Amino acid sequence: MASLVDLSKNYSLFSIPVAVVLGLLPSFYGKGVAVRKRLYDNGNPRGYQDNVKNAQNIDNITKNRLLRCEAASTNAQETLPLFMGSVLAANMAGVPAPTVNGFAAAYLASRAVYNFVYVFLQDDPRFADLRSYVWITGVGLWMTLFVKAGLRSLEANSAGGP
Repeated sequence: MASLVDLSKNYSLFSIPVAVVLGLLPSFYGKGVAVRKRLYDNGNPRGYQDNVKNAQNIDNITKNRLLRCEAASTNAQETLPLFMGSVLAANMAGVPAPTVNGFAAAYLASRAVYNFVYVFLQDDPRFADLRSYVWITGVGLWMTLFVKAGLRSLEANSAGGP
């Protein structure tokens, strides 16, 4: 049976907009809950976190979850340029498509797991280390792509390439 996806093709550039969406999902989820609780004012979006912290109509577990949604989204936005750069560098250096695809897909999976662990499991402090392990795994994935890009460039230069 033929595969539905030809893994020899380079899909890695599609991972960039997917990473953007994954980074925004926690914020969308949190603000969706906040709108229903009348804590989010689109006329004053910067006041959202203060509104959540000062809210009297939600319990502390919900407050903390809404604040973690913003923290998870912020974390994604902070690391997104590094992931994007690693994918672009790997492609420019000619790292084989299956390798770049694999690392990009693994990074996306790490972000999805990170979001879930951070937003939904952090009420239990035993999961704090898991969140950190998942985060460092994602960092390791994009750092590895940069290293592979650098090594590939060195190979090309020593072979007399561009």
